[in-house]
Amino acid sequence: LLNYGSLKIAVSTDGASPTIGQVVRDKISSIIPDDIGDLVAEAQQQRQNGKIDVDATRVKIIAKFN
Repeated sequence: LLNYGSLKIAVSTDGASPTIGQVVRDKISSIIPDDIGDLVAEAQQQRQNGKIDVDATRVKIIAKFN
């Protein structure tokens, strides 16, 4: 389980190959920005305040991966 605050990413091979699962988790972890949890928390706060800006959130997350 990769845990970035409220963002959780799970990888499982149902026990078939823990090694493959670990390699996939490591690869995913290497491309996920460390501060992604902050962006999720910001989006959560916007949602709670009833001010959801989908386009701005999309722009921010895409920028994190470039």
